[in-house]
Amino acid sequence: MKTVAQDQITVLDLDQFRYLTEFRAPQCISVYLSTHRTGEEVQHQWDSRTLQAELRGVHKSLQRAGLSEKELNAQLKPFLDLVEDADFWRHQDVGLALFGSADRLIAIKLPYAPKQQYRISNAFYLLPLVPFLSGDANFYLLSIELERIRLFQGNRAGITEIDIREYIPKQMEERVGYELTGKDLQYRSQHQAFGQAGYHGHDGADRDRKNEILRFFQDINRGLLPILQAQPAPLILATQDYLSGLYREACTFDLLQPQTLSCNLSVSNEDELHQMAWEQLQPMLQTESVSKWEKFLQYTGAGIASIQPIEIFKGVLSGRVDTLFVNPERDVNGVFDLESGQLVLQDQETGELPSLVSEAIAQTIRHGGGIVQCEAKYLSDQNAVMGALFRY
Repeated sequence: MKTVAQDQITVLDLDQFRYLTEFRAPQCISVYLSTHRTGEEVQHQWDSRTLQAELRGVHKSLQRAGLSEKELNAQLKPFLDLVEDADFWRHQDVGLALFGSADRLIAIKLPYAPKQQYRISNAFYLLPLVPFLSGDANFYLLSIELERIRLFQGNRAGITEIDIREYIPKQMEERVGYELTGKDLQYRSQHQAFGQAGYHGHDGADRDRKNEILRFFQDINRGLLPILQAQPAPLILATQDYLSGLYREACTFDLLQPQTLSCNLSVSNEDELHQMAWEQLQPMLQTESVSKWEKFLQYTGAGIASIQPIEIFKGVLSGRVDTLFVNPERDVNGVFDLESGQLVLQDQETGELPSLVSEAIAQTIRHGGGIVQCEAKYLSDQNAVMGALFRY
């Protein structure tokens, strides 16, 4: 995994998350902040100052852990360098997660504002990333204009753009050899069905242009497939109807959705696109998680589901957990002793103590299980910090 100076990570995919779950060091520092896209907060560098304030707490915690001044400087240098990186702070979303150790710093922009906090332990603190991982919440949105193709990864909280410039032709003329825009195609409104977009004018020229666009979209599809298949999730299109029909002819991604967000992309901002996409996809996205939750309630106490942390950890480590139910606002600190098979719980919440729920998430993903974010009240009703549905 590269450092921020080498590669500013904007989207968390499953491979990156697995890297975070597996990384271990004596002091793994995790910092979560709310940030700003625009406004006077950006102009006056409020977000970098917020990080600087959090780092004072990190510094005190590391001092209490017995680190020497030299070790402290090594641990904090990547963070302090980032504080001074004005360009980095000018290009933020509404949240930020930072994961650092002595020789690296990983930055992940978040499309939602997490609780401001830091944690230090021998593993990174991952619980606030649950919205990225929840099986009922993830989707892709592909915004299609002939002059501009954009891919977003989204969840219930928002969408964030994926940098796809290295994967697709930069613009239409790269593929077809001349500039071609939507104005060159006249759409016959009576042909509304998918794959039946019609064009009129000079028939031969129109067919040639339609075929060029189709080949362009085939190139886009080939370029995007590795990204989409790395962490499969439903894909919804945002474009004009005639382009939607052509892209569907080219697309080979199995999770392309039948809906199209028909909108004017030149005036629709990211928040509006997210709202439209979530309204379309929410019923379908939540169906599976509702079914899992119903099974969890049905089988709790019958050996197929549990709210007991010891049972959950034993199930996670043996690969039995099908689905782990968590909420980012509910946590418990402590460690699971592999030798004794017991949990050592810590009631006092401080930045230095490890999170049991974060470790359960990491182990569940590592063993191929799924994560479902549920409302805090559902876990409260069960008097639990997390729940698990077992495979057997």
